[in-house]
Amino acid sequence: MESPRSPAVSVLHVDDDDRILELVQTRLEREFDRLHVDTTTSVDDAIAALEDDVDCIVTDYRMPGDDGLDLLKRIRVADPHVPVVFFTGHGSEEIAAEAISAGVTDYLQKGADESTIALLGNRVLSLVDRRRADEAARDADRRVRQVYERINEAFLGLGREWEVTYVNDRAEELLDVTEDDVVGEEAWFVLPALDGEFREHVEAAREAQEPATFEYPAEDRWFEVAAYPSEDGVSVFLADTTDEHAAKRAVAALSKELDTANSQFRQLQSRLARPPRKF
Repeated sequence: MESPRSPAVSVLHVDDDDRILELVQTRLEREFDRLHVDTTTSVDDAIAALEDDVDCIVTDYRMPGDDGLDLLKRIRVADPHVPVVFFTGHGSEEIAAEAISAGVTDYLQKGADESTIALLGNRVLSLVDRRRADEAARDADRRVRQVYERINEAFLGLGREWEVTYVNDRAEELLDVTEDDVVGEEAWFVLPALDGEFREHVEAAREAQEPATFEYPAEDRWFEVAAYPSEDGVSVFLADTTDEHAAKRAVAALSKELDTANSQFRQLQSRLARPPRKF
């Protein structure tokens, strides 16, 4: 039996046979502490129940009026992701193929014996837990992306095999790429401007598992780069320092001109300080 401290799972069982509904409900709830089973013989009631955050729907195939396929299609319009299990004694390869095409999650032969109930209960829990894990992963990914997009600097994510895992809008702009073009591809292939010295610095940072900062020229730009390695790859932040480098070059050039002028001035002073030659 499942631990009562595990997250509860709400199940809606749809069948035209009240006896089967009661039997399956009783046995599922007795054998699985996490499962709370509601029942209905109405397709319309099943659709309405989706508003109450049902975690999984178990339905027969052959019922008066709308059959299980009709219900499945209506469910998928209302909720594309909720797990739907066909639990039916009317099975065929044709029905199974049509159900899969319509978006059924699983397909089990109907029965009320202990082994079938155990199989159904475990399957429902597995499907719901998987969906919840997927939703949690998507939510986490969405939050991470929101954080990345709020970063003013360009951000580039690199995976274990040096594949690009993420680029934010600023990185797309600076590197003149789109996320669709580079994510999943080897960084050094799709971003050749970052090959060479940049690659050496980043690879060294990952090998040492130590952050690294360095400046890097790429084509007509300069970047200040911060690389943060982890077991899963490297997070790279790039700040465009092209204007700062241009200013530094201008200051250096001006300083050189000033040094030259000062040198010439000192030479002139030296000549003026000498006594005139006698002829």
